[in-house]
Amino acid sequence: MNEEDVVYVDISSNTSKTHYSNPNRPKPPKRHPIITTIVCCLLVVIILGGGVFAFVFFWGKGVQNAIDETMKVSGFDNTDNTSTVIYKKGGITVTYKGIKETVLGLDIKLLIDNETENKQTIQIEDFSIDRFAVTAVFSADVPSKKRSNKSITVYNSSLEENDISIDSIESAEFKLVIIKDLDYLNPVKTDLISVKLK
Repeated sequence: MNEEDVVYVDISSNTSKTHYSNPNRPKPPKRHPIITTIVCCLLVVIILGGGVFAFVFFWGKGVQNAIDETMKVSGFDNTDNTSTVIYKKGGITVTYKGIKETVLGLDIKLLIDNETENKQTIQIEDFSIDRFAVTAVFSADVPSKKRSNKSITVYNSSLEENDISIDSIESAEFKLVIIKDLDYLNPVKTDLISVKLK
């Protein structure tokens, strides 16, 4: 055994002391309890934080999927076999793509093609269903040379106010308001457009 490996322990006093036979032997590194505690806390935070993130991420995706499935209620839906051009002029084509019942009410789906050189905003006014004036929400911003699928939304509350059943709806009427490059002072308004929904 080398001399530097010999360790003497003095137990003559109440406090034991360790003495190395070789005074040049490097002393053991000092431990820093504060740094050790910080490192342990960081590890705990990383482990728990990762678990929380994973829980929130996957739980959030589950909630979104549930919402998406809820929106697909077992109501009327003829969007798969309907396609009728209801307006075509000046490079703007609007095609009726059918209606679909959702938890919010009724969606009247439109496909808008903008073949002009300008951005076009399409809105509606004077909307009615089966001759009943109801509140509907619709606005579509379509860039130049692009197309967009948008829906006119009629909420359940508006249908109920007029005793309209989605199953009995036959037609809708409205005017298109076409706004070029956000020029709201000079919109183009179409004549009344009648759409047979079923």
